[in-house]
Amino acid sequence: MEWTLFYSLKNRMIIVFLMSTLIPLLLSGGISYVTITSILDTKIQNSVHSNLRLAQMSLENTLANLNHVSQQLAFNGTVGRELANYMVTDDILQKSEWEKDIQNNMNLIRYTNPDLGQMFYYFADTKSLVFPDPLVNDKFDTDKLPVLLQVGDITYYGPHVTSLSRYIQRTVLSVTRKVDVPGIDNLYVYIETNFELTKDVLEADKSAMNVSHLFVDGRNRVTYSENEEQLPLGMAYASTHAGINKRDGDSVHESRGYLMFEERHNLNWKLVAAIRKGDYNSEKISWLRQFALFICLSVIIALGFAWTIWRTVRGPLSRFNGAIKQLSNSNFHSPVRMTRIVEFDFVLRQFQQMRKQIWELLQDVKEN
Repeated sequence: MEWTLFYSLKNRMIIVFLMSTLIPLLLSGGISYVTITSILDTKIQNSVHSNLRLAQMSLENTLANLNHVSQQLAFNGTVGRELANYMVTDDILQKSEWEKDIQNNMNLIRYTNPDLGQMFYYFADTKSLVFPDPLVNDKFDTDKLPVLLQVGDITYYGPHVTSLSRYIQRTVLSVTRKVDVPGIDNLYVYIETNFELTKDVLEADKSAMNVSHLFVDGRNRVTYSENEEQLPLGMAYASTHAGINKRDGDSVHESRGYLMFEERHNLNWKLVAAIRKGDYNSEKISWLRQFALFICLSVIIALGFAWTIWRTVRGPLSRFNGAIKQLSNSNFHSPVRMTRIVEFDFVLRQFQQMRKQIWELLQDVKEN
């Protein structure tokens, strides 16, 4: 029974119009989708990786600067010698002079390095400061800081809250290094970056889309996260290859509904930009919605054309059918209205001529 649908001229016209509309649209849409997906993937990845590389370079420069300054403060430079003298002398007046010189030199180093913030010496076992500083939080403890990298006696810490007063909640990077003072094994220097530097580094690529930054250490553990609700600290950084087009040499993975764009440091820690998959695909989804709307509109227009043409054909067919009924009722002289469509008017004239000839033949039969 379903095949009888194709015996109808109206149904055939509708099907032909729909197929002639949908097939080119779907073919062009498929090609366009592949092309647009490739373009969007390339554009987004270029933007994210470019910003990540800038952030990575800024972080590397910052860590190198922290390392350089920590060397100045930890080894036998001017401050190192003065600190060694301070630690071994028992003369209170001399101690005061050494302390003043050390503080002045540290302030000079801080002022000549605007990327640096707080710095001080402390004892690792007691967590007490060599030179008391009221600005430092009394709960300062390096054991609670997220370790980014450890090389020998120097430890780099990922983004964390500053060591300053508990009322200041700002993010910094920091480093600790063991101080080379004979006879003292638990003396360290602590140096952290200023606030604006860390903020500028972490927010380098916020303009493109909603990006959450992660720091991942050499054990593949998240030591810092801007989205702790979905990507918590201490999370094992396990990821699978994402099913998106990617450029050679770029690392893009998928984890927990996020696309992870990685930049690796040569010392095995990673800076990761996490973008929610829905945000990443938002432009493609928007394009698909517009294309689906365009297809629906095209189908409606095709159906409208099919219905218009069907009405154009149906009128003449109805008149032709009426003329045949008149003939079957022996009405040979009923007027035949033309349709003003050349092809149908030609058939109606032929039918009218045929009807006239039949009438004349009947009259001849009657006479005979």
